[in-house]
Amino acid sequence: MTGNVGLVTLCSNQTGVLRWQVNNVNGFDISFVWWVVGGSATGGPISVPAASITGFQTPVDGALPNNVAIMWYDPGDSTFKTVSGSNAGVSCDEAGPTPTPTATPVPGVLIPVTGIELPEIFRESMFLNMGIGIFGFALILLGIGIRLDRDKDEEDE
Repeated sequence: MTGNVGLVTLCSNQTGVLRWQVNNVNGFDISFVWWVVGGSATGGPISVPAASITGFQTPVDGALPNNVAIMWYDPGDSTFKTVSGSNAGVSCDEAGPTPTPTATPVPGVLIPVTGIELPEIFRESMFLNMGIGIFGFALILLGIGIRLDRDKDEEDE
């Protein structure tokens, strides 16, 4: 199995800054980007060598806790993977155990819709034209079937 990357919350003694740690247990290097879920702060790419740990910082974006997600490419199965974590901005003086990060499913491909508006003349007749086209195609197939039947009958005689 590949894609084992962990995102761990770290304590911080700097106001307005959250600290994170990425654990890459894979046998290959990764490069990830990060973003505050529901916020505007983003960053990266940040590289993490194989079987190593890298730390990074994010600004506090909105009310605490901040949820941060990271995304990287997994060459083992040729997919993009994500993991997210929550950081409440705990001071290193009051730091306790950190929660275990949970993997999030890979989002599907998002394809934007153009929102094209067809002219009224096409909207009204579009289904009629499609119906006529399908009927015409069915007639062509029927004609081919009749022709094949006639050819078969001529060969049998």
